Amino acid sequence: MFTPMQPEEQDEHFRKHCEQIQTQKTVCYCKFCTEGINMGGKQGLHLIELLFPAE
Repeated sequence: MFTPMQPEEQDEHFRKHCEQIQTQKTVCYCKFCTEGINMGGKQGLHLIELLFPAE
């Protein structure tokens, strides 16, 4: 569910969320989730990047 937050709050929220993820890389199917994972300090990869890697 979307919760409006200020940029500083977003950083803290996603950092705390990413602390629960055990791997450095995380695959996401949502553009905004990928951005949130990256904001939290992990490497978010969109599923499309795996299906169609850039050359």
